[in-house]
Amino acid sequence: MRFVAGIVGAVAALFLTQGQAVTANGPAATTAIADAKTDDKTTIEEDIAVEQGAMTDLDTQEKVRDQALRMVDAKFLTVAEPAARAVASEYKIPASVTAAQSILESGWGRSALAVNDRNFFGFKCTAAGPGPIAVGCRDYPTTECTPVCHPAKAWFRVYDSLGSSFRDYGRLITRSPYYAAALPLAGDPNAFIAEVATRYATDPMYADKVIKIMQDHDLYRFDRPKP
Repeated sequence: MRFVAGIVGAVAALFLTQGQAVTANGPAATTAIADAKTDDKTTIEEDIAVEQGAMTDLDTQEKVRDQALRMVDAKFLTVAEPAARAVASEYKIPASVTAAQSILESGWGRSALAVNDRNFFGFKCTAAGPGPIAVGCRDYPTTECTPVCHPAKAWFRVYDSLGSSFRDYGRLITRSPYYAAALPLAGDPNAFIAEVATRYATDPMYADKVIKIMQDHDLYRFDRPKP
């Protein structure tokens, strides 16, 4: 791995043995990108991983999604609901869709992406880097279907908090021209995700999986004002 010169190179070498990641500023290796802690208390999303067991780095997105369809975790919904409602308020995206996609992509918060990098939507880095909200990139195994599904590797975004991951979802969906056709459908969560899915994932059954999660757990209630 090539490192930038001087101090940055020295810092990168220090962390190289801990894993592979790149920061928003260049190819410095570090896995220490996480929420800043002011005390010894863990956040609720960390509690989920500790109590129930995080998925490993070797789990593919296909496996994470399949497991998400067979699970239920009311504790994860306690953090996903307010974050999804905040996205709905700021970006006018159905909270039910946001919550369901976070569940499907993160395996109810247990995936390696979610536990290690606070990435709850499977967002990849682009050639330009992680974008304005994420703080870095990390490579993971994944599965792509083109149309035959096969193992692949990709660079995924790293965030400093669950809230940042949810906000980046709202920013990407509303600002990318890929999803422009979905925005007028925000009043119909099923139609909204059906349109988003045409560009969001290579899995041809992706929209059906998100809709199943919304239906099975009545996530449509997140689209209604709280009593």
